[in-house]
Amino acid sequence: MRLNCLVATLFLVLLSPSLASAESITFSFAGTVDEVNPVLGAAFSVGDPLTGTFVFDSNATPAASCDGLSGKTYCTPYESPAQSLLATLGSSYAFSGNVFVIQNTPPVGGSPDAWGVVANPPSHLSGLTGSPVNGNVLRLFDLILSDNSGTALDGGLVPPVFADYSSGTFVLFFDDPNLGGSHIVGGPITSLNPIATPEPPTALLMLAGVAGTLGMCRICRVRV
Repeated sequence: MRLNCLVATLFLVLLSPSLASAESITFSFAGTVDEVNPVLGAAFSVGDPLTGTFVFDSNATPAASCDGLSGKTYCTPYESPAQSLLATLGSSYAFSGNVFVIQNTPPVGGSPDAWGVVANPPSHLSGLTGSPVNGNVLRLFDLILSDNSGTALDGGLVPPVFADYSSGTFVLFFDDPNLGGSHIVGGPITSLNPIATPEPPTALLMLAGVAGTLGMCRICRVRV
C-alpha cells in the first residue's frame, strides 16, 4: 500500500509542470505615437502614449494561410493564440478585441525575423472594437517586433522576448467609409513584457492532491 501511495504522489508532482505549462501568459506593452495622419489629428498627437495587454496561448495551432502571404511558407499565422487585447491610445481612446499571432521566419538572406499580434477582422477569428474618429472606422491594429539578425525565431510558436528583437512598431488603420482609403496612427513599441501572475487554481489543486494522497498514506500506515 505504501508503494501505491508513493507512486500516486510522484505522479501528481510530475503532472503539475505540464498543467502549468498549458497556462496562458498575459503580456503588457507600451509605445509612443510618432506619426499621425492629419485626418486623425483631433484625437491623436505625436507623443501620445500607447498602453495595453494581450493574452498569449501557447497551445494554438497553425492556420491555413498568412493574409496575402500564403505562398510564403515561412510566414505562419496561428488561430487566436493571442487574445483579449485591451489597449488605450492617448488620454482616452480605448480599443479591444481578439488578436492572432504571425511569426515570420524567412530563409537565410530573406527579410528579418518578425513576431507580431494582429487584429484584422474577420481574419483568423480576430476581432476589433473602437470608436470612429472623425467619421473614420477602426479597421486594423498590429504590433510587430523585428529581429535584423534573424536569430529570434526557430519556426515554432513562441512567446515574444522583447530583448531578442532590434525594433518594434505599432499601427492603427482607420478607414473612411465614404471616400475610401485609410488613415494611420502609429509609432515605436518601447516595451513588451510578461506580467508575472500566480496560478492559484493549478497550484492549489496540485497541493490539495498531494496533501490528500499523503494523508491517505498516513491513515493506511496507522491501520496497518
